[in-house]
Amino acid sequence: MDDIETVYWDLRKERENVYTKRNNLVTFLMNHGDEISPDQQSYMHQQASAMNAYVNALTGRIEDLENQL
Repeated sequence: MDDIETVYWDLRKERENVYTKRNNLVTFLMNHGDEISPDQQSYMHQQASAMNAYVNALTGRIEDLENQL
């Protein structure tokens, strides 16, 4: 059971870190998007989308582990 709990808390920490980075990126785009090129904006939006998908995947795995604890 300890292994599952360790993985659970590690995944929660990872999710929080990625979520914070995504929020920082989105905030930057909202505040400074007009100061960067359209290509950079596009790239940053793609990164934010990828981070969001990763957060969603982590959330699903965390929920699976919650059912095992």
